[in-house]
Amino acid sequence: MHIENESDYLSDADLQGRVNALRGGPITLERAADCGLLALAVPVRYGGLPISHERRAAFHDRLYRLPDLFPVRAQLLAHLAVCRYVLDFGTPAQYDSFLPQLAAGKRVGLLTKTPVSAERVNAETYRLSGRTTPLTNLPAAALVLVRATVRGEIGTGGETPLFLLPHELVRPDLMAAHDSYHLLFAGKRVGRELRLGDTGTASGTAAWEATRWNRDRFAS
Repeated sequence: MHIENESDYLSDADLQGRVNALRGGPITLERAADCGLLALAVPVRYGGLPISHERRAAFHDRLYRLPDLFPVRAQLLAHLAVCRYVLDFGTPAQYDSFLPQLAAGKRVGLLTKTPVSAERVNAETYRLSGRTTPLTNLPAAALVLVRATVRGEIGTGGETPLFLLPHELVRPDLMAAHDSYHLLFAGKRVGRELRLGDTGTASGTAAWEATRWNRDRFAS
């Protein structure tokens, strides 16, 4: 589907209807996915919703002011941010692999705070070590966005590339003494296809505001 006219976009009434539908039962990520809210930041061609950039941005702001959606609000915003990073820095193959799953809620995007260490084993493999803290609880079927400081790779210049990891590759580490948990990487090997974007194009230090929004990329 390609969006030709402004009238083809979802209306404010439609978006509000989806929120009201979520309010009509248990407020969970599964029901948010059923209402289409996890598809807000994904292009139509990958299973997303036909929504204009301006309306999407306004809806993101509105989420902060909907206290009754608190049970899923942080996870929903993190999910939409991961979709945004995939669109800005991913390859076409990663679009095909990740975006339909994110739009359908088969994978839920998760952000993390601090970088882990990554060592390049060979041209196709990295070894991740260390721990990082997720910004929200780890949902089932998560797709975890992790920054990493790469060792053993010439010319990175302190680059912190991004890895997008299925939750099966991530081990939660409960820190009972601090009443918190981390995601632990103990020499976990991951393929290059999980490094977001081509080498040198995806920096985990890229600011949220600096990511490249483009109406055509999201609407068509």
